[in-house]
Amino acid sequence: MKRFLRMLMMCMAGGTLMMAPSCTDAEKVEDGGVLRVKLAVDASAVTRAEQMTVAAPEAAAFDLEVATAEGEQVEYWASLEELTADRRFEVGEYQLKATYGDVTDEGFDKTAFEAQAPCRIMPNQTTLVNMTATLVNTGVRVSRSAAFAKYFSNVTVELESAAGAVIPFVEDEQRVAFVAPEGFALKVAYTKPNGTEGNRTFRVSDVQPRTIYNVRLDVNDGEVGSAALVVKFDDSVTVENVEIEIDEQ
Repeated sequence: MKRFLRMLMMCMAGGTLMMAPSCTDAEKVEDGGVLRVKLAVDASAVTRAEQMTVAAPEAAAFDLEVATAEGEQVEYWASLEELTADRRFEVGEYQLKATYGDVTDEGFDKTAFEAQAPCRIMPNQTTLVNMTATLVNTGVRVSRSAAFAKYFSNVTVELESAAGAVIPFVEDEQRVAFVAPEGFALKVAYTKPNGTEGNRTFRVSDVQPRTIYNVRLDVNDGEVGSAALVVKFDDSVTVENVEIEIDEQ
């Protein structure tokens, strides 16, 4: 009898162990933590001559991606405001990325900002991550001197990005064109006073993000020898100013 009871108790214990549930994914998330993100936007863009500020987007305009430390996407929201305390994450290491705009979408006023930060989610805790987004594309602004406008009867100025986007700078254009931080070309087609047409292409290869390149088109108006087309760069680039004589033939 005692032997039978002992065997019965062993069977019941074994059954209890068999019925004990394993730790499911749902339980892992339930035991996980909450993520909060505080995003600041640094809208400054620099040249070596000055520092300027571009239009800063609101934090709510940023999308947010949460990925594992290995880069596998875990969650994505089209707006930072969609992240709430109801969403819990498994304990572990994560990588956050907040973005506004698209660096491949090039043109006037098309800024792109980005912020990245690692974080660690702890069990049953709220993790606050502070992030600062900065400009990730490059700006180009073109101006013309009075002498340039007076000398040429007709001028077409276009910026061509490394990706092939063509952005025209009409006369009196004051806006900044934003392109990916790669080399770009400035193409100038003109008609000289004698009616002869010509064109020149100037290339800038040492290009940095978060930088505004100010380019000024000038001409010496024939004051010293033949007239020369001058492309002046501010100190934000390392290339020297370009001066090309324009023969009157």
